[in-house]
Amino acid sequence: HGRKILLSVIMKEKMINSNTGKMDSVNAQEREARADERYKIHIDNLADAVGKEAELNWEKYLVQINFDSWKTKTINQMAEYKNYGNKK
Repeated sequence: HGRKILLSVIMKEKMINSNTGKMDSVNAQEREARADERYKIHIDNLADAVGKEAELNWEKYLVQINFDSWKTKTINQMAEYKNYGNKK
């Protein structure tokens, strides 16, 4: 998803504290990176994508259920048709 890659890139940018000019700790870098607007936008987009994926998976599941139902009904109709002496 690229979340960790983006977080690492932003942490690298935040390595040097802009106020003191010294290196920040890893925790401070991560805190600043997670507060960065680019990271927030990425996380929001990722959440939207995960929601859409769940929606599409549900639709796929419903289509599969409908297909299986149709297939079972068709097989049963053919079996019944053959039971009445018809050949196909």
